[in-house]
Amino acid sequence: MGEKYGKTAAQVALRWLLQSDVIIIPKTVHKERMQENLNLFDFELDAEDMQKIAVLDTAPTVSSSTIIAEKQPSSLWSGELW
Repeated sequence: MGEKYGKTAAQVALRWLLQSDVIIIPKTVHKERMQENLNLFDFELDAEDMQKIAVLDTAPTVSSSTIIAEKQPSSLWSGELW
């Protein structure tokens, strides 16, 4: 799909997130990748490609952020500081 837009797979993935109204904060320490990550605003994924990405593997992953996101805030903290 990246070839269709003249972009890398990472740029396509970031653009999909952007068009899906997801706030993205890409992480890299490489200058080239930082520049690449900023080059998302000169193209737009069409509806068909948005759908193709949306139906890719949706198997749940396990990480601390997904575990926290699946719980209600009240179950994570009782409100007491000590």
